[in-house]
Amino acid sequence: MANERWISLASGGGTTFEQMAIAIKDGRVKEIVPAGLIASKDNIEAIKRAKALDIPHAVVDPRDFLKPNGRVDRIAYGDKLWQVAHDQFGATFFTQNGHLPLTPTNFIQRMQEFGIGGFNQHPGSPIDFGGRGMYGKRVHAAAIHFLRRTKGEMFVTPVVQKVAPEVDAGVVVNSSRVAVLDSDEYDDLQERVLPFEHSLNIQLLKDISSGNVVEQPMSSILKPGEEVYLQQAKEAAILLIPAD
Repeated sequence: MANERWISLASGGGTTFEQMAIAIKDGRVKEIVPAGLIASKDNIEAIKRAKALDIPHAVVDPRDFLKPNGRVDRIAYGDKLWQVAHDQFGATFFTQNGHLPLTPTNFIQRMQEFGIGGFNQHPGSPIDFGGRGMYGKRVHAAAIHFLRRTKGEMFVTPVVQKVAPEVDAGVVVNSSRVAVLDSDEYDDLQERVLPFEHSLNIQLLKDISSGNVVEQPMSSILKPGEEVYLQQAKEAAILLIPAD
């Protein structure tokens, strides 16, 4: 797929965005143009990385689209994302790299209609460690809590998945497996998983360039009777790690 135009949606450090952009600029990924970065808030590290790489950026903050009841007008927010992605950057696909706001359905659908849609990175299996409130360090904390409680095989599965309107419901297109060590706390696990997330996203760009994006079946690690332990692990992680 020659000359696809990629944008990244980010809310924080932007390290995955940076590594993907570097892979394009140094020639490891071909026929993909780094068209821009859309940040969900100003003054984040991802913007600094975009500037250093000479990649244009824009800020589309969902808090600018609050209705009188204090909730985000998701249609207006999605319209603005589309305007920036399509009209300003000419994007044909997007990736979510540490993007915390829920991506509006109208934006997802338009990107699917006019391009190849979007892809999300998740630091653990979205089947077991996905859903509302489960992102970043919370996923690592929940995984450690659950695996130690159930004494199962100690690993986590970072993935790249297609973006769907429902949280973490998209099909997986790339995955890896990372061991969880006995000594791990969630910060340790996050640090060790992050390079795998970088590699998975760079491989995604290569697969898009070659037209070789393939869905990967995923299965739950849950055994009968472990559902309550998983729910407890998620609840504990959310309490342990405040929202960003």
